[in-house]
Amino acid sequence: MGKLTTTSSSQHSLSLPSDGNVSDDIEKTSCASAAGSINDATPLDSDDAGRPATEDEIKTLRHVRDRIPMRVWLVAIIAAAQRFTYWSTQVTWQNLIQYGPDDAIPGLLGLGQAAGVTINNAFNVVIFMLPLLIGPIADGHLGRYRTLQICNVVCLVGMALMLGFSTPPAVRAGAALPGFMVSLVLVAIGLGGVQTVTSPLIADQYNETVPKIAYRRHGRERVVIDRDMTIHYIYSIYFWLANVASLGMIPASLLEKYASFWSAYVMTTAVLALSCVVLYFGKPYFILCAPSSTVMPHTFRVLVIAARSGFRLDAALPEAQLERGSQVPWDETFIKEMRSGLMAVKVCLVWPFFRLCIGILSSSGIAQAGQMQTSGIPNNLLMAFNAVGLVVVGIVVEHGLYPFLERRRIVFGDMARIVTGLVFMAVSMAYLTMVQALIYAAPPCYSFVQQCVVGPDGDVFTGPNEVNVLVQLPDYVLVSIAEVFALVTGQAYAYKQAPANMKSMLQSIYAVFNGIGYLLAVLISPAAKNPDLVIMWASLTGVMGAATVVFWFCFRSYDRREAAE
Repeated sequence: MGKLTTTSSSQHSLSLPSDGNVSDDIEKTSCASAAGSINDATPLDSDDAGRPATEDEIKTLRHVRDRIPMRVWLVAIIAAAQRFTYWSTQVTWQNLIQYGPDDAIPGLLGLGQAAGVTINNAFNVVIFMLPLLIGPIADGHLGRYRTLQICNVVCLVGMALMLGFSTPPAVRAGAALPGFMVSLVLVAIGLGGVQTVTSPLIADQYNETVPKIAYRRHGRERVVIDRDMTIHYIYSIYFWLANVASLGMIPASLLEKYASFWSAYVMTTAVLALSCVVLYFGKPYFILCAPSSTVMPHTFRVLVIAARSGFRLDAALPEAQLERGSQVPWDETFIKEMRSGLMAVKVCLVWPFFRLCIGILSSSGIAQAGQMQTSGIPNNLLMAFNAVGLVVVGIVVEHGLYPFLERRRIVFGDMARIVTGLVFMAVSMAYLTMVQALIYAAPPCYSFVQQCVVGPDGDVFTGPNEVNVLVQLPDYVLVSIAEVFALVTGQAYAYKQAPANMKSMLQSIYAVFNGIGYLLAVLISPAAKNPDLVIMWASLTGVMGAATVVFWFCFRSYDRREAAE
């Protein structure tokens, strides 16, 4: 590889060695253009293709996304392995924890439904809260690549332990419960770190910042390549591949039911090991951002100054501080970036309610399926329909709906997309309320599913009520639509608004707000029991509906403001 010149967010340039290697101790390149980024990757039909667009062209020409570099796909594959690990293991845990080895639905620990819901959601709390610690480390000290390496290895060790402690000899020795809990902690640390770093790292791989002229439709249409649209599409790829990978829950569920838990974990461990190999050998191809040890102290100082001045960021501007006789090491641009980042943080306030619903669905939704007649289908396999729905809906939205709106110059801004997702999530919770009411209205146990006394001998009936599990399927379609509109847009918005040296940090804040939702799910998990489940689902419907209305009222002007800028 020839000499590569990169440009950091502060516009200082530095050159990489001719072999493109990066020190193992620290990532020493800045976020910058790799040789042949947009210009080499985009085949164009005119001599002026690739030149910067003028103001008039930006206003009048249609905006399109750019071609996606191969290095984006490499990061997406690593992120997909993380999601494969998450779903192909977590989908087994509700049954593993809730049921014992001799129950009608096979398990290992036999701790009951409430314990299963609590442990599942506690795991998610750790995954989404841990980034608050890992994000500053990645941005300020280790760099994103090194942090990703370490977290991947920690996750691999955790999966290997989970595999070992779920084997028959370990179960017979009584090591299943302590071994499972230790491995759970390691997997949570690993997955939390991987998701913290891959989210900004994948967008770092596309670093063209200037709108440029391109030609589409075989050279017949001049268009403007739009960075924001490209970043959104990159996150759609990230999200789409993650959901393709989440289909790993299908073989995992089947292996769990018809073979054993440990056989499902063999598959997961192998995939995770392969991702470590891809990460190691893909390093020369990645665009890496140098960590900045000053960004976090500066950010903290700015926030303290703003808080002391009535929460006004303008008080931290260099000229405002000079008037008070204080000299600060940041400039006006840093304050502007901070303001942009704080806007994204305010938008994150809705994610706890959204993730609360997802957290309850991923545990109590599986338990709800177990209360119905599955006709031999593993009850946790129903979650796979959510992944299938996400894959299909993602394709339809990205390659059908969005291009349709773009061609007609119909603006469908970030806030409108998020609100659309929130509405579908509220409808999803309402549908599950109806399904639970159907279950409670059906014999033989009605509202005391799997625990009623039947027959003259006083036997306790542990089977399902007479409702077919397929009535739950439409809900996974609703949730898929909700996630495609809300989560993809939310991640892209957080990256777009974040200062250059705080991408991991802002993604961490985004993750933490999601983690709060799972924490809320843990707190209400004691309510996940018969005969109160209709009340629980109805309450979630009301909470999600109210959150949607408040969000739209507070942020509806953001799209107009961005369009004006």
